[in-house]
Amino acid sequence: MLVPLLLASACSAAPPPPPPAPAPVPAPVAAPVAAPRLPWIELTGTDRKTVLLGYGPDGGKLYEVPLDEVTAVLGAPDGGAFAVVRVPGPNFSAKAVAVRIDAQGHEAWRTPLESSSFTWRLFLHDPAGTKPTASGKGAPRLFVFDLSQAKGKQRLRELDPADGTPLNERPLPDLSGADARGGVVAVVGEDHVARIGAEGEPAWSVRVRRFPSLSPSSDAYRKVAVAIDGTVLTGASDGSLVALSAEGKPLYQLGVRGAVDRIDAQAGGGFLVRTSEGAVAVDRGVVREGVKAEPPPGVRVLEKRKGKGAGDADPSAPLPWKPTLAHRAAREGLDATEPFHHVQSLVVRGPRDVWLLGRAEKGPASEDGRLFHYDGKAWSDLGVPSMSFPKEVFAEGAPARPSKFIALGLSRSPAGALLVLGVRVGGAVRPCVLERDGAGYRERRELRATFAGIEIEYGTKLFHGAGAGGREVLCTSEPEVCVEFGRGVTPRVVPEDALLEASALAHGEGADVEPPESPLPALSTWASGRDDVWTTGFLGGVAHFDGARWWRILGIDPTEKLTVTGSGRGDVWVFGEAGLWHVTPEPGAAADLEGTAAPPPPAAAPSVVLPVAGVDPSYRLERVVLDLDGQRPLRTAIGVVEGPGGVVWLHEGARIVEYDGARARLLYQAPKPEPFYCWYAPEPDCNLCAQCTERTPKTFGCQHCLAPVAAGEGAALAAEGFLRLQGGRAAPEPMPLPDLLAVAAAPSGAIWTVSAADGDLPHAMTWGPRGVRLVTGLPPAAYADVAARAADDVWFAGGLTTVMVAGRVSPEGEGTLVRFDGRAFTRHRGPDGALLSVAAVGPGEAWAVGLGGSVLHAKASTVEAFHLGHEGGARHPVLLRGVAATGPNDVWIVGDGSTLLHWDGKALRRVDTGAVGSEAALAAVIAPGAKPGWVVGPGGIFRIVAAR
Repeated sequence: MLVPLLLASACSAAPPPPPPAPAPVPAPVAAPVAAPRLPWIELTGTDRKTVLLGYGPDGGKLYEVPLDEVTAVLGAPDGGAFAVVRVPGPNFSAKAVAVRIDAQGHEAWRTPLESSSFTWRLFLHDPAGTKPTASGKGAPRLFVFDLSQAKGKQRLRELDPADGTPLNERPLPDLSGADARGGVVAVVGEDHVARIGAEGEPAWSVRVRRFPSLSPSSDAYRKVAVAIDGTVLTGASDGSLVALSAEGKPLYQLGVRGAVDRIDAQAGGGFLVRTSEGAVAVDRGVVREGVKAEPPPGVRVLEKRKGKGAGDADPSAPLPWKPTLAHRAAREGLDATEPFHHVQSLVVRGPRDVWLLGRAEKGPASEDGRLFHYDGKAWSDLGVPSMSFPKEVFAEGAPARPSKFIALGLSRSPAGALLVLGVRVGGAVRPCVLERDGAGYRERRELRATFAGIEIEYGTKLFHGAGAGGREVLCTSEPEVCVEFGRGVTPRVVPEDALLEASALAHGEGADVEPPESPLPALSTWASGRDDVWTTGFLGGVAHFDGARWWRILGIDPTEKLTVTGSGRGDVWVFGEAGLWHVTPEPGAAADLEGTAAPPPPAAAPSVVLPVAGVDPSYRLERVVLDLDGQRPLRTAIGVVEGPGGVVWLHEGARIVEYDGARARLLYQAPKPEPFYCWYAPEPDCNLCAQCTERTPKTFGCQHCLAPVAAGEGAALAAEGFLRLQGGRAAPEPMPLPDLLAVAAAPSGAIWTVSAADGDLPHAMTWGPRGVRLVTGLPPAAYADVAARAADDVWFAGGLTTVMVAGRVSPEGEGTLVRFDGRAFTRHRGPDGALLSVAAVGPGEAWAVGLGGSVLHAKASTVEAFHLGHEGGARHPVLLRGVAATGPNDVWIVGDGSTLLHWDGKALRRVDTGAVGSEAALAAVIAPGAKPGWVVGPGGIFRIVAAR
């Protein structure tokens, strides 16, 4: 059994444990071999009607056969093919059949299959019929796998490839994939991988598991592939990979970044592993990045669908763009604690004249937007744009009815006046344009007659633009109609042959320049000139072109659809449903802190047991309650850190408290919750949807939240994001990096912070004498902690993939430990799971702990991997949350189950936690030295003192 992936090697339980042998140097990867010239087949057509084309080794077409919907296809050695086809039946039903097409394109046989599943796989077992079966002589078999997603319904059907005769049928345990090559047929499920023998029975089955995770979900969504030498590789949604030999013996385990989406065998041996974060080649435990697919030798199958390229073609690489701090993105709102939400539209008439239609408080999106104005210093709320209209007849024979104006957007007239675009809702929905006149509004009445003939959908969008000579255009989205009007122009509906030009004018904004190709699919573009082009993407992100190259703007939600507009060079506003950001040049932006990126290390050797000896009698715990003037006492905490001079900071989730050894004072208090209320709104997918405000302050469960550099000075992570603390007061600071999990201070006073965000965003920053700097070259990962002894001795710990836990990004997958020596990065693998905490214990030396009781000890370029063991040697998969040390031989570890451990250089011993309780979670620790240590968690605050 593989736990969590490969079973840890057996070892003695007697302390101290022997250090693990260094990871074996993998054998050189063989050079790719040229694939022989073989026949191949190709699919084209549509999803419902497929055309099968066969080609000979010389590229000449052998046949072209029309089929119904093909759900699986396998080339035959003679140039023909086997396929599973869904044949339409009456009343939208369908039945599946297996079909043999010979080398001349004739149908040799057709065998009905009982299931109409969409998910099938086909494999030939022993095509030459050389391996004896239970019936006596060798015979080829056609394995037809029904991989329906309905659990318990997967089946294996065996057919005679010569005539399609059913030979056998058997149920299979829950499967998610199958592959075959070199006489090895492998199947995989959530927690197992198996090889299928010649008779369809499992030849062997091995249990596999994911890496430990903070999420209770256990779905693995496994993939499997077989290499040309019979090696079986399976991968899961947490990036875990396990390789087994053709005989089922474990070869290696490792993790890759992102969920495994697909595994393909390669012509030169090994595999191409495609994940949600890219593709890597894996061969004999060695990972190579930046590789392309190489089809394995054998009958080649190219799948093509109408309007799509080849199924195995790699997408073209996007244009390069580099993250930058040369521009600062600041979140805008009525005040620091009230950012804008659901920004519908924005008009910038100058740096000190910005108009916004949206909302400044959370609530249902159906509420009417309000108008806000920015004068260069502050925002003011001008209320909901509205005006009174006389009753009007909306349909012939109907009585006159009142109508209501609903604002949908903002624009500018050619004269610079603010226009409010919207609809009048009464007996019908019609466009309407208001012009702001002083503190009120007036209707553009010259448009009323034209708009009266236009009835639009309620959820339509309006677009307005102005051209030369005072010409204006207003366009609707549903239906697509444009109205032309303006000075000297009689309002009219634009004819269909001029609709495209009118729509382009209505959508246009900024300088009339042709932007260069953007690194992201452009959603909106604004430019002040050819060397100042800004664009947002359909999948999120903001890019800036400076005339030479593209730059990525940080500090803006990278996943939301946003729009960009501006007032001048380098001064832009980015807005959408997620809010509003003002992007301005950052004077004196510091250069990035660059390090040479490290190549992926080979698969790590299995960890060895680190036994926990008896109780260390040298220490005991004392419960502490910190009194605060005018505040409720501090009784629990999720974080504790010691700063210079012995000052201690504690974080309980909603409060940050400083303790100097004599008294405690409050440094930060989370904002009080909003008054409790619920709002209700009809939604398309339910009769009545409700949402309520939170009853308690929002807390932030970061891994390591505090970084004191002096009394009342430092940085912290809280519900509002990144906080700078100066003079004992905390203030939110715009943070370019999302999903921060840890912040730490170096002895020099430099502050480091790390992120667990997915994607290719930077994952670390530092504040020091040279200002704020990005850390580039750090291998992408979900980092949970950072420890800095000096600028040339910094450690980062985390996991290769991410998982959402309680609405927050957290690390999971294989653990990763990275060292930065000021010039380059060195990577180490954590074979037992993600690492949550790291402590630098000496020059070039660190300890890290994390999920599954994993412990890593790194020194220079070597690493020892351990997992905790119970007394007696059994594995102890406890969640370890924190590690601290005063030196290499004085290391303290805390975790769940009231785990408090002390390493003295010879043995790992328990510290009596009877004062805490038997099952409490301990979150953070300060190692005792000349002064008492500290340990905290939801169960209380405790000092670690010498036993009497």
